[in-house]
Amino acid sequence: MATEASRIRTIAVGGQGGVGKTSVADALIFAAGANTRLGKVDDETSVFDTEAEETRRRCSISSALHHASWKKHEITVIDTPGQGNFVSDTHFALRGASAMLFVADAGSPLRAESSKVWNWAAAEKLPVLIALNRVDRAEIDIDATLEALKGSLGANPLLLQLPIRSEGVFSGIVDVLSGKAYTFDGEQGKFSVGEVPEDLAGRVEELKMEITEAAAEGDDELLEKYLEEGDLSAEEIAGGLKAAVSSGNLAPVFCVSAALNIGFPQLLDAVVELLPAPSEMPPVAGVDADGAEVEISPDPDGPFCGFVFKTIVDPHAGQLSVFRVLSGTVKADSHVVNTRSGAKERLGHLLKLEGAKHSEVESATVGEVVAVAKLKDTHAGDSLADASRLVAGKPFVP
Repeated sequence: MATEASRIRTIAVGGQGGVGKTSVADALIFAAGANTRLGKVDDETSVFDTEAEETRRRCSISSALHHASWKKHEITVIDTPGQGNFVSDTHFALRGASAMLFVADAGSPLRAESSKVWNWAAAEKLPVLIALNRVDRAEIDIDATLEALKGSLGANPLLLQLPIRSEGVFSGIVDVLSGKAYTFDGEQGKFSVGEVPEDLAGRVEELKMEITEAAAEGDDELLEKYLEEGDLSAEEIAGGLKAAVSSGNLAPVFCVSAALNIGFPQLLDAVVELLPAPSEMPPVAGVDADGAEVEISPDPDGPFCGFVFKTIVDPHAGQLSVFRVLSGTVKADSHVVNTRSGAKERLGHLLKLEGAKHSEVESATVGEVVAVAKLKDTHAGDSLADASRLVAGKPFVP
């Protein structure tokens, strides 16, 4: 049985090289319980560094996937490369995602690769969350980092969390909206919930007002109510933020430390609460068999269409074609058509990629990413579709 479409999230973890994207991806997977130990790049235990060259270089050279479950949602995490020589692979990976988690180093300047990745995501109209990594370092200036995101990327970042420091050491986060403080203890990511520290109370109130205003601006009805009453409920604020994120008008910012494993359960909460399900997003631009522009509706009950954004050579299964379901629901052993070549393809076992491993699933629906082995004539950039409606995702232009 396919996962309910409203409970699917597929996120690409993007940004420039050296900011700890892979470590953030590993921490997300660990926090969700999809890995029994926290993978680390430096220890050569990352579940996303699937190639020997990545382990040797200690950096990603190709996108890799892993899936996790969180609060009855199925999340696929796509870790992408950010170094200049390999970042082009990220462009394809973003075509497989429904949203981007942009990772920035809270203490380092933005480079050209960040602009590339940000602009690619904007061109794909992907909602974005921002994770400020390495908040554990004492010399960081969060406000300066937010200004850099605005100036260099044209982003509209909104800080939803504040770091807690105990005797100068990063020990947790304050969630501004809930007014809760999460204090972490140890690498296993365990935390306790308490009151906002006194020294942060004033800043929390200021930020809550900014967040409420931003949420109101995300919805006309909320804006009217806010102007009349001067306040919104917690549910209304959450709905307004989700609307603003979905439209690309806002990028919420979260404070994390992959090194200390702080902030990742709360970041997973944001993924399921603030990002739209793929089925809630606007139609995808595509073309029909005659080359005319069409819209591909993200309807789980519609005719199947999938976009192949990556091919992998697996030592056991051979060539794997990795695709995102743009429309419909596809089952194992289905017969589809490659819209580029017109060739008929049989989709045998559908595979969920789990780093270097994979598991079989019976079906996949809108927004899910699966792989299939040994297709005859299908490559990255191709689309697969039901014979009843031969439409393709828009051609990939580097």
